[in-house]
Amino acid sequence: MEATDKRSLKRNEKGFESNTEANWDTTYGMFYKKLDKSKICNASALITQFDSIWGHLKGRKGYKNANAAICKLLRETKQHGELQKWIEHYGKIEVTQKIEVQEIDINLFLDFRNRILGLGGYTLSKIQANNLETRQQWFKALSINLIYGFRGQEFKAIANLDKPVTVGKRVIPALYDSNNKNNILVLNDWHEVIDDSGNIHKITIKTKGRLARPMVHPDYPNLIKMLDIKNPDISLPTLNPKSTSKPRTIKDCYLRGMSRKLGRWVTQCGLGFSQTHALRHLANLHGTLSGLTDDQRALTLGHSKAMNERYNKHKTIDASLDLLTRDINGIEQLRNDNERLKAENARLQELLAFSKRENMNLKEIIQNLQGSDKVVRIK
Repeated sequence: MEATDKRSLKRNEKGFESNTEANWDTTYGMFYKKLDKSKICNASALITQFDSIWGHLKGRKGYKNANAAICKLLRETKQHGELQKWIEHYGKIEVTQKIEVQEIDINLFLDFRNRILGLGGYTLSKIQANNLETRQQWFKALSINLIYGFRGQEFKAIANLDKPVTVGKRVIPALYDSNNKNNILVLNDWHEVIDDSGNIHKITIKTKGRLARPMVHPDYPNLIKMLDIKNPDISLPTLNPKSTSKPRTIKDCYLRGMSRKLGRWVTQCGLGFSQTHALRHLANLHGTLSGLTDDQRALTLGHSKAMNERYNKHKTIDASLDLLTRDINGIEQLRNDNERLKAENARLQELLAFSKRENMNLKEIIQNLQGSDKVVRIK
């Protein structure tokens, strides 16, 4: 079976081989490797293996993913009758045991950053201080993910970090440009990973490239400056995995690197977070608090408005109280007033057009009457 990813990139397309193989292995290959190749590939034999290998995961996402992989196998081998037997046996599989999602707030993030970088009265050990540059680089990546709601390693796909980029007919200035006040970021469809042999691997991001705007907590209007996001003297982290590494290791090297750093730092200071996706949920909350619409937040995050509703479930009690008590009616009122004025303007334009038409009709009637013998002219 030829491996392709959802973006229709061929396995043998130059530069995308590791990316495509990693996607295929994550979705199907890792499950197929556990099957006994000596046994007949039919529904009955696969059901026996499936329950033995993955039965302990029932109710979890891994169980559902394994089921999808087996369905794919039967579909690709054109065993449609066996596929129907499989579906009738297992029915629709639901995920009932979900991984607990970490809930953090802006104050925890800022305190965690101070502890790891030795700021705000916190001190670092000699070893930690010697490694400060690396800590700054990784926390810059984390800070970008907080401000823009990026997934773990999407920060590597930023196109306008240190140079302007043309999108359509618009020039989007570099993030490092001191005159850039909007701080819009342009994400490419993919980013590069260079292994220790100099080979370039093109790694796609989950959604296609997009534009992203900052989503800043309204209580911290200077957060971008505070977090050194626009500071060109602090670079983003760079990793060079071994050329002999598995495709999945190469593809997710930055995500794994970030997760390892967070886990180590939490162990060191005893306070923080280890799930990179927590920053994405927090960014969505900040966008809501600052009055951004569902459309604006969805475009920045690169997902649907429906997904925003799911993200709203991942809020701390403090965050929920903040959202409930914060006065964002002023922003909503301005938006509503703007929509009302637009509607009134449209009605005025219609009335004006109607008046013009009626005026033309009246002139035509007068001209016709003036040329008629029936008109009685009064001297």
